[in-house]
Amino acid sequence: MTRIFIALALASSLFALSACAAQTDNTATSRLGERTAYYVDGNNLAASDTNPGTAQKPWKTIARAGSAKELKPGDAVLIESGVYREHADISVSGEPGRPILFAAAPDARVVLKGSEIIRGSGRACPPPRT
Repeated sequence: MTRIFIALALASSLFALSACAAQTDNTATSRLGERTAYYVDGNNLAASDTNPGTAQKPWKTIARAGSAKELKPGDAVLIESGVYREHADISVSGEPGRPILFAAAPDARVVLKGSEIIRGSGRACPPPRT
């Protein structure tokens, strides 16, 4: 039976990664020491789940990152500030000693909610007919 090793950390700062996170290049990803970084930024107008997940062309949703075949053991997904109202099923896996890290980008405030915004009168059903 395969054991899944994933570090899911939505913290407001990453001491170990913050110094390296600002270093980006123009290739598909940027390097964080031994980690390849991918990015999620739901507020970025250029964000799309069809993007490569770079700082310049981030993914729109955490769910996309959670199923990204691009991710390899030891990689990191940095999530930019925002409220993410989605179901995130993390199906990617690292390996012992090399987890895939999901974390808030440096100085980012990330909120992951499974709830949805309901607009309108708030009534779940129409009034009864008489």
